[in-house]
Amino acid sequence: MKEFNVLVVDDDEHVGYLFERLLGGAQEVSTAATGDEALEKAQATPYDLVFVDVRLPGMDGIETLKRLKEIAPDAVFIMMSGHDVSGEVREAYLAGAMDFIPKPFRDVS
Repeated sequence: MKEFNVLVVDDDEHVGYLFERLLGGAQEVSTAATGDEALEKAQATPYDLVFVDVRLPGMDGIETLKRLKEIAPDAVFIMMSGHDVSGEVREAYLAGAMDFIPKPFRDVS
């Protein structure tokens, strides 16, 4: 299986850790706590799969998605949130998100 690069954009470090545990054995998983940090990382590394929390400090997840999409137009984007964000989910789909997954995730220790 081809290894691909995954970026997880979430200000909750536990979420990034969970993705690293779930995918890290076969894939390269990077994390970013803010949209700005995600943009910096995307400039340096081509990501194939990007998970973006809708609610981020500073630049929100929708704007982060839009800007990341300009840098990595072929990446698959999946939005996440633990809040009622039905309006934002529609906007995310229109901006190019492929799917939405609700949080919280159950830790699979």
